[in-house]
Amino acid sequence: MTEPKTFCYTSPRNFRYLFLVDDQVTKELVCKIILTNYRYWGGRYNPIIPTQHNEIDPAYINLIQHQDPDYVFYAPGIDLAVIKGYWFLNPRKYIEINERVGNDMEGVEANQLLQEDVINNFGTSSNRTLIYINEGVSFPTKQFYQLNFGVTPFYMGEDRYTKNFVIIKITQENFGEINKYLHEEKPFFKSHLSELNANATTVRAKNEWATKQLEFIIYDDENSVNDLLYFWNRQLYQQPDNRIKQLIASRNEFEQLLLDRSFEGFLYEMLYGASVYVVSKSIPDGELNLLIGKIQEQYKFVNFLPVQEKTFPYPFFQTIMIGAIHPIKNLLLGTQDYLKLPKPVIGDTTTISGNYVFDIELVKETNRKSNRIKFPNFTEFFHMVCQQEGRINRNNNICLFLGDAYIGIDAKVPSALEIIRMRLMVRNEGQERVQLPITYPVLSNAGQRLSAFIKLFENNWQLIDDFTGDKFWLDLFMGNSEFKDGVIVAEKVSTTSNESESVALPVPVDKKEEVLPIKNRHEFEASKYPGNKGIFSYKDLLHERTLIYFHHREDIKNLFKRESADFEVDEDYLDDFIRRNITEDLKTHIDGDLQYLVERDAMFIGMKVKCFQCGSNSWYSLNELQNKMNCKGCLNQVIPKFNSHLYYKLNDVLINNLVEASSNARRKPYHGNYVVLRTLAWLKNDSRNCHDSFLYAPCLEFEVREANEEPWTTDIDILAIQDGKLIIGEAKSNAKQFNTEVMKQLAWFGNNIRPDMLILAYDGGTIDAGKLDKLRKAVTYEHCKIVTHQVGQPWYRSGRIFGLPHKMEGME
Repeated sequence: MTEPKTFCYTSPRNFRYLFLVDDQVTKELVCKIILTNYRYWGGRYNPIIPTQHNEIDPAYINLIQHQDPDYVFYAPGIDLAVIKGYWFLNPRKYIEINERVGNDMEGVEANQLLQEDVINNFGTSSNRTLIYINEGVSFPTKQFYQLNFGVTPFYMGEDRYTKNFVIIKITQENFGEINKYLHEEKPFFKSHLSELNANATTVRAKNEWATKQLEFIIYDDENSVNDLLYFWNRQLYQQPDNRIKQLIASRNEFEQLLLDRSFEGFLYEMLYGASVYVVSKSIPDGELNLLIGKIQEQYKFVNFLPVQEKTFPYPFFQTIMIGAIHPIKNLLLGTQDYLKLPKPVIGDTTTISGNYVFDIELVKETNRKSNRIKFPNFTEFFHMVCQQEGRINRNNNICLFLGDAYIGIDAKVPSALEIIRMRLMVRNEGQERVQLPITYPVLSNAGQRLSAFIKLFENNWQLIDDFTGDKFWLDLFMGNSEFKDGVIVAEKVSTTSNESESVALPVPVDKKEEVLPIKNRHEFEASKYPGNKGIFSYKDLLHERTLIYFHHREDIKNLFKRESADFEVDEDYLDDFIRRNITEDLKTHIDGDLQYLVERDAMFIGMKVKCFQCGSNSWYSLNELQNKMNCKGCLNQVIPKFNSHLYYKLNDVLINNLVEASSNARRKPYHGNYVVLRTLAWLKNDSRNCHDSFLYAPCLEFEVREANEEPWTTDIDILAIQDGKLIIGEAKSNAKQFNTEVMKQLAWFGNNIRPDMLILAYDGGTIDAGKLDKLRKAVTYEHCKIVTHQVGQPWYRSGRIFGLPHKMEGME
């Protein structure tokens, strides 16, 4: 097998923030948050979400669950413990909002996007003009221009980015001309800068038309917060554009704007004949309609209408990721290498500087297949992957908070075992690392056996499922067979008719008519599998296949009747058809599988050589065979016969993982590892939940040392990461083995390790419903899903017996 290569896909992006406010938040603080976000690359898409009684409205949860913020700011009155319970939040840190909120934010200054190629790609036809308001200048509508157009003072150093722009500065003398400048100069609005090339998730409303119309939001000065939040969050339904789609003003500001006809000209040219839709969350509809009538009397060239779509958040049907910078692909050599970090390029050539985030995805590729290395929530990757801080994002990849101070980092490629082991020992909950009372987990004896089994099949879960789920191969591996007494196909004749047919014995007797077998059509001796100790010949395989086919002779006969219910199958033709298909199965399916088992050392080729001194008939590998050699039993000389047949011996790894060695039952029961293998294969091949990433670890054992408690030793049978979701669980041959003590340990795992799924896997029996209900109540971590899984019974997976029943009639 080709050695896998590890590639790292690295993409820089803006910081993403989420602000949670309560009913105590002031207008001044909300305005400060808005103006601060205007300063940063991507800031326009940072939601400001209201909460009530520490909870986020479900409609807002639908809106923001895809945002994946790097930091979450929350109002002082919000219970942080409640907020941390939301499954879609996994920030690096939770920060309490204060009046100096801007000091706790970082990112790339949006002014760096004032570059020719960036503005041209934005598609704006505006003149290269910028408007600033000088420091200390005050006038009644000042906040209107700040909130809607991002008009700020001209800060020191800003001239580095504005060399190609005409600068208009608003002073105490010319502020009355500001609408004239908007109308005639058609400036570029700096409020747009914070949305350019923003890496964010927008949504597509069901009534998409409503989200694209210009809305004028008017608020009451005494009750403005809901209007401000509506103004800000409506942007989440819009992709970056050079058009203003919402304006907000207080009632007083709105009435001031009515007096300036230049503002009407500004609106007229911006609308291209469309209407302005007026809305308010704080002014009653009656009063709002009076304002609409009043402005319509003043403005004759712009049409004003009340908003029809008043429900917010708007219902939506699609999420759209915007602004993603194409990732850079790097090959990592070995398990540790130096990773070069790309700088973010906006537009065609503009390289920006400052602090930003690197999204890093690790992918192992081999034989045209890829497996992404994803990290479960709460994974501590510091030291395990790199020496830099960050978080696990919503896609279960790593986010590093670095910036242009780094041109590269030393990166490690962790194994699945290392990731799972770290996740069992430590939970990273943002600013808090929780050390679990678990000693260093090591492979248990069962885990060592399981690891060897999986290695035999090249870590290929499809192959593992094919062999362990195919009844033909599984019976061979386990030394089991349903045909310990052979198979007899007899012809029967009815005393009430002259019709006869062939059936496999035992022949059922119908009490209503006498059925007399007149002769045995075919009689096959018993299977060679039981008691073979993993040693068999090709002839034994052929014999077992023959037993299977003739036992299911009636099922095969019914294949013809599916085509035509009246079709009569000649018995001799059916026998010939079966024998031809047995031969075809060997050539098409079984021979290739045998060759694969030999190539993987899962099966060895040799011979049986009989000793005429002690009577033993031992198996010798090809390496041991010689013309003359010593008997394994008595050590006397033995000589192989010239016409000896080849015999194959199964690798003990196969038998030890599948057969419960301690059992003396006539039909050997499954080992616990068989349930683990089938469950892991089921998780890997689950197309609904496992798309491009599957990691696993063999069974691990460890000691739990809790304060003021006696240490106890335990293990975990099932350990997997399915598309970034941590799954742990217990595997039992029979569901009755899930006793009270096992359930108690599973509850401890759920509450302390906090996996995404806790799985109870078994082969036979039924799990006690009462115990299962108690387990669900005992696991208080609400994001841990508890599931039961009964491994599917093996069935024949090739030939004309494909899909036939797994068990003989009357068997349990």
